[in-house]
Amino acid sequence: MTEHISSGGKLLTETAVRMLRARNAADLEAIAAIRRTAQALCGGADEAALPADPAGRDAYLSLTETCWQLQNRVLCTRELLCYEAGTAQPEEAFDLCRALCIFINRAEELTDGCLRAGICEVPHGLYAHVYPERLQFVLLHLLCTAAAEQPDGNTLDFSASNVQDDLRIELVLRRDPEAEVLPFRSQQADYDPDLPDAPQRLIERFCDCFGVKLLQHSSAGKFACILTMPAARAVNPLVKVSSDSADYHDDTMFQAVLSRFVPAEIMLEAIADYM
Repeated sequence: MTEHISSGGKLLTETAVRMLRARNAADLEAIAAIRRTAQALCGGADEAALPADPAGRDAYLSLTETCWQLQNRVLCTRELLCYEAGTAQPEEAFDLCRALCIFINRAEELTDGCLRAGICEVPHGLYAHVYPERLQFVLLHLLCTAAAEQPDGNTLDFSASNVQDDLRIELVLRRDPEAEVLPFRSQQADYDPDLPDAPQRLIERFCDCFGVKLLQHSSAGKFACILTMPAARAVNPLVKVSSDSADYHDDTMFQAVLSRFVPAEIMLEAIADYM
């Protein structure tokens, strides 16, 4: 899929862009080296497996968390560079149903043990002038924000619908006293919130680029994030541009972002279950 390019919206100098690309290349080399070391601890077994001895197990989990932390930084930098390259609102409308279903299904799978799905409603025919992969990135980081704001939350409600001329997406993390799950891990301050590739800054770029409004609010026992964007119609429903016909499921992104609050052992067990 080719993104529509605009010349506006650049915040970085060309030198800064080159430095970010070089850092990404170095991070990817470090990730590869960490993965080789982690695999050696398992005797060359599958990367979702855990070493049998306690010391090796702890070392493996630590290496895995470091790998995901670096991968998250790579993803954030790539996201920033997309906007710096001129990513703009596409002329065509995308049906976001599949991208939203992938988000909620994979989030449920990878957080199994510390988070469960509650009320989830995603109908067909949710069109908007928004790239699905940009939206998935934002939703994952909003879920991390919700986990930080509601650390005792254990149930995720998710809904999307057309409301008059808007497409509304609502993500709610709440506490269900009857749900028996493990606690979230404490989120590390692994990025400077003032840097242009910090998740919150990237969410702001997304909203500015695609004309999206974001509302976040908390109340007793829950934290909600609501995205509202102009709804659109398919120009030709018979040959619609749709995420149904393309693969926007990048598991690396899901694992790296969700590892900010999901314990590594839970994530690895979930990965092994769905491999």
